[in-house]
Amino acid sequence: MDKHRRTFLKLLSALGLYSLWPIHPVVAEEKAAPKIIYINPGHGGGDEGAVPKNAKGAVDLTEAQANLGISLKLAELLRSRGYTVILSREDGGKAEGPPEDTNGDGRFTNRDGLQRVVDEANESKADLFISVHNNASSAKSAHGTEVYYCASRSFADKSKRLARLTLAHIVEELKKTGYESLNRGIKNDTVLYRNRGHLFVLGPSTGTSAWRRIVHPRETKMPGILGETLFVSNDTEAALLRRDDIRAAIARGYADAVDEYFQEA
Repeated sequence: MDKHRRTFLKLLSALGLYSLWPIHPVVAEEKAAPKIIYINPGHGGGDEGAVPKNAKGAVDLTEAQANLGISLKLAELLRSRGYTVILSREDGGKAEGPPEDTNGDGRFTNRDGLQRVVDEANESKADLFISVHNNASSAKSAHGTEVYYCASRSFADKSKRLARLTLAHIVEELKKTGYESLNRGIKNDTVLYRNRGHLFVLGPSTGTSAWRRIVHPRETKMPGILGETLFVSNDTEAALLRRDDIRAAIARGYADAVDEYFQEA
């Protein structure tokens, strides 16, 4: 600081006006950009996922409907907590399938829709990927909650941590409603295919595979999970999934897991 400026500042100080002199620029504290969460309500459009029948033999709930109902509540919750949320669909019409050959295998299959989901998640620069599903089995007695992650990715430890938190929080929130869901654990996605493949939205890119000619040219670039909350094929759990309070509880479980994931990071 030069001599003349020091003299001037001393004069301002003596007159009680020093605080009015902008010797340091006022820099506004920059807020961190909100985290981006990409939510994929499983199935949709012409693909309804598991389609159970009620006690009267009629279909009054499909997996796609349950997945969307939970996802919309989850999106609302996360937005209220300051996250930026992108949904792969917000109604029943956006299918995971034709009409575009998105993965370039020369066919029109549901994998084209899955590739679209992967591409949209990457384009959004999402911090986390969450695919919301509900389970089904030929054994109507099968029940409970499980969460999948991919152990073959560079960020597998982060995906595994999110899976662990999601499972714990969903089971906890369901318990608060009076339903004690069986904790079926977190699982590496390859167990679904006896180690011969991965869940498309979680697994690594494989190009053209000899197994069922799976073409998976692009992979998700962020930690992600796929939740199988309850079994639509189980009469008790299907009845629960029709309830608004149960869907809200499941959504809270996902949202609380996201909160804790970033708090631990």
